[in-house]
Amino acid sequence: SRYFCSDKLNCNIGFISPISENFCKFCNRVRVTSNGILFSCLGQNTSFDMKQYLCPSKFNLLESKVREMIFNKPEKHFFNIEDNKISIKRFMNLTGG
Repeated sequence: SRYFCSDKLNCNIGFISPISENFCKFCNRVRVTSNGILFSCLGQNTSFDMKQYLCPSKFNLLESKVREMIFNKPEKHFFNIEDNKISIKRFMNLTGG
């Protein structure tokens, strides 16, 4: 994000510009929702339901699946401001950030 200092408001304001500045190749984040869904990218629909692996006998498989999601993070998002079709099947604020 780019930060701007507002003396009038006495705070910094940050803007994320995913359309004009694709930052994906530097992204090192994944998100886990409160109901156990792992998203490797906010700009993609790829997800993994971790709940079924949350028992001691499946921890190695869980670790393997999480690693797979991280290592296969998409190269970039495909947001297109000109496209009227919805590409993300969820609101980003439901995923967290």
